[in-house]
Amino acid sequence: MGILTPPLTSVISGAVARAGQTMLDIGVGPEACGLIHGDLHQMNYMFDGFDARAIDFEAPSRVCFLYDVAVTLAYLRDMPMPMTHEVPTHLHDELEDAYYEGYLEARALPAGYASRVQTL
Repeated sequence: MGILTPPLTSVISGAVARAGQTMLDIGVGPEACGLIHGDLHQMNYMFDGFDARAIDFEAPSRVCFLYDVAVTLAYLRDMPMPMTHEVPTHLHDELEDAYYEGYLEARALPAGYASRVQTL
């Protein structure tokens, strides 16, 4: 018996098709892609007052800007809080809304960005 069963193969094929379509929708021009941090999660940024500052640039890449958004939000959803080690699932929507609000102060986001970030 193989590792990839027909149902699993179907799921993987669907995910690859969705990701491919999302990348086509995002595009490859300079308005959508460029140099990003590549690993922008809570351990790789610090705050100076109310301004976030990225640190630890060991994984920079030239890809779509939304990838950094996707990585940050994925970690916000899954990273445990210091001391309690609990994942604050009740705060997900508030954290995501606050992140997008702050992001939009610095850079515009393309139409349909939220669904594209979910896919990435």
